[in-house]
Amino acid sequence: MQTRIIYGFIIALIFSMGCRKSDAPELPDNLGRSPIPQFSVDSSADLTISGQDPDSFTGKFTLDQYFTSDHSYKSFDIVVRKDGDNGSIKILEADVTQLPASFTITGAQLKAMLDAPIETTDFFDIGADVILTNGQKIEAFPSDGNPNYDPNISTLPNLRPFTMQYGVFCDYDPSVYIGNFVVVQD
Repeated sequence: MQTRIIYGFIIALIFSMGCRKSDAPELPDNLGRSPIPQFSVDSSADLTISGQDPDSFTGKFTLDQYFTSDHSYKSFDIVVRKDGDNGSIKILEADVTQLPASFTITGAQLKAMLDAPIETTDFFDIGADVILTNGQKIEAFPSDGNPNYDPNISTLPNLRPFTMQYGVFCDYDPSVYIGNFVVVQD
């Protein structure tokens, strides 16, 4: 009987000391809003870059934002990064203010923009730097490598990617495998 009284007292104590509205902490002053860029690839265009003929590549994609009524941005800069190297970031299109916006990118553009040939091991990330109305820039590929968006953002329903990627692939050529081969090592 005494244990029931003790347990009852503990439970009553817990409920009486519960949270109050005034216990909520203040949000930090540097916490701000930011539009969430959303990319979608046009599947009627090329989805990969041919390793044999990279100049023939033509990719199409669209940029929109997750919360379409959020107008806390001034503009977006569409940027391209080669092989995950933040030192290679170039602007594909600057000052995009109307969303959704459609874009086309070609193999010749990539070569000219990055001033280098396209190799069979290359891949190109495309993202959007967000310029907020207060002038702050939220980079698609931050120089410190830390993401600008919370990892839990991926739980938002119908969320599309913030960035996208085109990779260079070698086409399968079955004629390479015709003939006699010798196994030299197991």
